[in-house]
Amino acid sequence: RGGPVHKYIQGLIREWGQARGFKVEVEKALPDGKRIDAALTRGDLQIACEIAGTTTVDREVANIEKCVDGPFSHVVAVSLDRSFLGKLAEALEEHLPAEALGRVSTLSPEEFLAFLTAQGPETSTSRVRGYTVTVKHAGASEAEGDARRRAVAEVMLKSVKAVREKE
Repeated sequence: RGGPVHKYIQGLIREWGQARGFKVEVEKALPDGKRIDAALTRGDLQIACEIAGTTTVDREVANIEKCVDGPFSHVVAVSLDRSFLGKLAEALEEHLPAEALGRVSTLSPEEFLAFLTAQGPETSTSRVRGYTVTVKHAGASEAEGDARRRAVAEVMLKSVKAVREKE
């Protein structure tokens, strides 16, 4: 589903989510038959991702509303078009109740990566030779995080330009 940029962003969400210990389902089907572009799950944390900017603001609001009605603790609209994200955020403020707005974010791909990183490190507990071992994967320092975000933004810009030139 979706064009090349849509699929590219879905791929980024999948890679970034899996790298941070999330189970990622692309085009996840809801019980009512509707679909979500990507759903990320890790323990009790469930994040719905809708890739925005390829349809009208009203259609994107409807997409976000279906996610808010689902079992998700966070709902994120991801788009390369920052002006579209601004319009979408304004429309969401008009259509969603205050409780739901607290769970909804409109983010660029770089901001989404920072959002995922801010969800905390993955922890795992296992038994090794009779001992309970808990592993907590440490995150990067703030400077390393900034450098990564800049590098990701640069690579994404080049990749999106290449995808758009092929269209």
